[in-house]
Order: sequence, then structure tokens, then C-alpha cells
Amino acid sequence: MKKLKQLLCLLLALAMVFALASCGNSSSPAPSGDSTNAAAPSDDAPAAEPGNAASEAATNVAEGVTTTVNDVGAVTIQTPASDAFTRKTAEGTLTVGTMTNAAANLDPALTEGLGCFAVFDQLFGVDRDGNIVGELVESWQYLDEENTQLELKLHEGVKFSNGEELTAEDVLYSLDRFDDVGSSYTYWAGIDFDQSYAADDYTVVLVTPTTNVSLISYMTTFRGSVVCKSWAESASDEDWWDSAVGSGPYLCTENTSGSQSVFTARDDYWQGTPEFSTITIKYYTEQTTMMVDYQNGVIDVCYDLSANNIARVRNGEESNSTLVLDPNPMTWTILIAQKKADSPMTNDLFRKAFVEALDMEGLGIAVADDLFSVADSVITAASHMETTDHFEHVYDPEQAKADLEASGYKPGEVTLTVTIEGGAGYKEIAEAVQAYEAEIGIKVEIYEADIPTLIGNLMAGADDFCFNKLADQIGDPDNYYDFLADYSTALQCSYSDPTFNENSLKARTIADRAERAELYSAAWQSVYDQYYVVPAFNVYFGCLSRDYIKDATMPNYNYIDVVRITAE
Repeated sequence: MKKLKQLLCLLLALAMVFALASCGNSSSPAPSGDSTNAAAPSDDAPAAEPGNAASEAATNVAEGVTTTVNDVGAVTIQTPASDAFTRKTAEGTLTVGTMTNAAANLDPALTEGLGCFAVFDQLFGVDRDGNIVGELVESWQYLDEENTQLELKLHEGVKFSNGEELTAEDVLYSLDRFDDVGSSYTYWAGIDFDQSYAADDYTVVLVTPTTNVSLISYMTTFRGSVVCKSWAESASDEDWWDSAVGSGPYLCTENTSGSQSVFTARDDYWQGTPEFSTITIKYYTEQTTMMVDYQNGVIDVCYDLSANNIARVRNGEESNSTLVLDPNPMTWTILIAQKKADSPMTNDLFRKAFVEALDMEGLGIAVADDLFSVADSVITAASHMETTDHFEHVYDPEQAKADLEASGYKPGEVTLTVTIEGGAGYKEIAEAVQAYEAEIGIKVEIYEADIPTLIGNLMAGADDFCFNKLADQIGDPDNYYDFLADYSTALQCSYSDPTFNENSLKARTIADRAERAELYSAAWQSVYDQYYVVPAFNVYFGCLSRDYIKDATMPNYNYIDVVRITAE
């Protein structure tokens, strides 16, 4: 049964990689191409400048609009106030519009519903400076030199919304339940729940057969939510939909599919009275409707803005607003699959030629208009671990042609295959790659398939390369490295370089962050040097809020944590 659970966990982990939604809204066409006729990119097409969104936002704004760019590339655009604007939402309340998720049940083991942060507390969190901080956990330490026994001391007196006190047994139950349900993206598969225990009502000891100090980072996501054991053991699907019991600051009072979710503040919340009396999340299927509601003062904050709407803000067409373009949440990469033994990609010079033929700026435009920056690392700026694994990509079609010839392959004689999911940017990037490779004489055939077929192709080594867009969910490099190492259960590609595997595995065993960062950087230098994994671009995430909102950005990386939003 445990092996079946692990397989289900693996399949869901892989499905998550392909299902992650793109943060940008693309309207620009990719270079044209199909599986038989690939058109080369036009020399007349305008080239994006590096850090395109930041440079555009900083220079191309209307009079009275101000911009600032911070040290990780996030752009803040402030528009002037206007007496013509009238707020329609009540003071002391918050209404958020989003196109990221639809209303879902509030079971954190089964959903990415935005309300999870409102209803449930997490064991750990991340502050505005990117530091890991305890939430339900008051203090923590490793009990052994090998860092395989993690002791968590919980805050006392934390109450669930049904009045029961949160204890160590609730924590153990919650994490074990994630593992049993099989939807935790393998986060907790490494915990030995038979050996883990509650030392007392407020002390949990988590035991792992092998060391993984990134475990704490994974607990900062809603996968680190704690549910009430006594309630969850008998809860129905309907109960999870609108009556979920958590220790968080809000109760769900409405959860209407395709419409909105409403959360009401708890007077007895253990950390004090929440900032807003109610939080309403409205779910939209099109940008136009969401922006009309924003313009009319119906919503205070909106996410997932298109390039056109971001341009309108830069042009000063939306008053009383703050726009933040955040480059952190999503990094696109190209993985050179090693499972296909007879692939030309096993040839070092061929891989080099393949990568040199790609214009990363053109790929970013194809997927995200100007809402991107060229990536120099697979680790996003959101990471709270400073690494030095920076990759400088050079787009050089002529050198690519020379390296292709030196590899022993002739233009026109090689056909590569890639299988993609149909939406969310994959078709755009695949067709752009197809066009660039055609320019040097490499044919790329694109196949669309459902997620089970995609997973089967990855595991069987049916394709020559694949695309990955991974959100920085935990701010820790392990979140990405785990998809490629020999010890990984994700099986995206068999990268067996000993430098990479030894250093990335060792990095899991060391608590010191600076030392871990050095090991990760050393691991990835070999990957970059050999063109096995190539960072392409970071997609910017647009967050627009009214000037009475103080901070509506995303401290929890990929997840919109509505509880962290504050007002003036």
C-alpha cells in the first residue's frame, strides 16, 4: 500500500509541474511553425532588452506616474490620485480579484484554494525579507548531529475555530494525512511517521531516515497547514467545502463555485484580531470583467494582469493605484532529457548547438509579451538562499551551425520530439523553439497530450527535451534540484553527473545556509557547462491595488496569501 501511495504522490508531483499556470497573460504570437514546417524568426522582429519588463516600466510611463525597481528586479509603479475615484468596498474589508484559481474546497491536502491561508495556520512562514519564521512553531532545533530528528515546539493556547486546542497530535496527523492522501508533491514522503512522535502536547519530533534540512522550507507553504484531527477524521467533502475547521484568522462563510469565497474574521484568533473584518475573493475568467470591477471600485486588489492592462497603468489611465511587477514566482527552463539513449542530445556539441540557437528574449516574448526577464539561474530572486549559479546565455545562430557541423550531424537530418500540454504557454514556447531550431537545420516535432501521457513520455524517455516552469514555492533551491538528481522521485530526466548529485545531496544534510548555497552552486555549474538544463526566462506577476492598500505582494512565493495583505 505504501508503494502505491508513493506512486500516486509521484504522479501528482509530475502533474503539478505541467499544470502550473503561467503568471503572465500572453497575447503576442510566437514565431510561426508546425510539426512539419518551421518558420525561422524574422530578422525584422523587435528584440526585447534584458530585464524587459523592468526597463520598460522604468522608462515608459506617463507624466505623474512614478516607478521604482528594487534589488531583485521587482518594479513598483504608482499612479496619481484623482478625486473622480470612489471606493465601493467598505472600509475595514478586503475584496480581491484573481484569475489564478477558481473557488475550491478548503482541504489543504487536495486543493490550492486561496482561502487555505485564511482558514489554516501554517507551521512556518516567510517574512517580507525572505526569512523563515515560526508561525504555529515557537522554536525548533535538531536533536542529533545528523539532522534527522527535528523538534518543533508549538505555541500553547492555539484554538481551532471549533474551540478545541491545537496539539502535537494534530500536527502529526496533518502531515501524515498529506502523505496518505498523496497530494503533497512528495513533500512529506521522506518523514518516517512510524518513528516520529509527540513528546508532549506541544512538542513534535519529526524523524527522517536521511537528512533533508529543506523540510522546514516546505512547511512554509499551505502544505504545512494544520487541521483539527478530531474534526477531519469524520469530515465529509461538503464539510471541507465551506465548514472547514482550522486555527487560522478567518472562517469561511461562503464558497460559491465559479463566483466568490467570503471569509469572516475570528474574534478569538490566537494572534489577535485580524486586520479585515471580511475578506472576499472574486474569481474571474476574463481580464475585461475584472478590470471593469477594479475601475468601478468593486475590488481593492487584482492579480494576474495582462500586458495590455499593465501598459494602461504605466500610461496613467488608472488613478489611485499601485502596480507591482514581481519577477519571483515562475521560472521557465528547458531540460535536455537523458532517458532517450539514442537521442542526438547525448552528444555534447549537439546540445551546445541546440541551446545556442535559442533566443531567450524571443522565447519570453512568445509566452509572456513583455512581462518577463531573461533568467540567469533556475533559482528565482525569491529564494532566501543566495547562490552563485548564474548562467550567461549567448544567442549565436552562426556558432550553433558550426557546432552542429562539428557534432557530426548535418542540417536537415535530425528530428527532435517534444510532447507538451496544450495550454498555459507550452504551445507558444514549443513553437518558438521549433522556429529557432529550424534556422540552423534542426527539425522539432511537437506533440500535444494529456498529463498522464506526458508523464509516461518522461518516464520512458520518449522525448529529446522538455519544458519546465516551476514556481518558487518554498524559496529553497531544493524545490528545483530535487526534480533532476539521481535520488529524485520525479524522474523528469536522468542527469547522472557525479558533481551535481554529490553536491546537491550533501546540501540537504547541512543546516548552515551559506555552506548549502556554495554546494548548490557547485552542483549546478556542471549542469550549465554541459547544457543539460538551461534557464530561459522569469515570468513577471502583476499585482494591482488601490492606494489605501499598503502591501498586496506575494511573500509566500507562488501562493496569493490574502492574510498577508495590509491596509494603510
